[in-house]
Amino acid sequence: MEQVCAWTAVCLAALTAAAAEPRPRRPLSYDVVEESPAGTVVTDRLLEDAGLAGRYPTDVLASLRFTVLPGDQRHDYLSIERRTGRLRLSAAIDRDVVCRQRVTCSLTFGVAVHPAQ
Repeated sequence: MEQVCAWTAVCLAALTAAAAEPRPRRPLSYDVVEESPAGTVVTDRLLEDAGLAGRYPTDVLASLRFTVLPGDQRHDYLSIERRTGRLRLSAAIDRDVVCRQRVTCSLTFGVAVHPAQ
């Protein structure tokens, strides 16, 4: 799913999954300024953004774990804290390398949300 972003931003669309609802109602989108350093927080509100925070009790939310799904090299740009869902850049994103000459630059990736085991 392409998301339109400004020239100086890379747009990241996150798909979440939970046992009760395998897909969110809409893809989530986050903008990241080009060449932001590794460690930059993309979002620390993944549960809220996906609509899960209001649907489940606090103890259930605390037991959830997060994983960026592998699929292609794009997941190498992101890391996620397993317990909190805080999504960070694991490397600076160079728009010229990732998107070459395209006007719209976006990366699409998946995030699995699952109960702790």
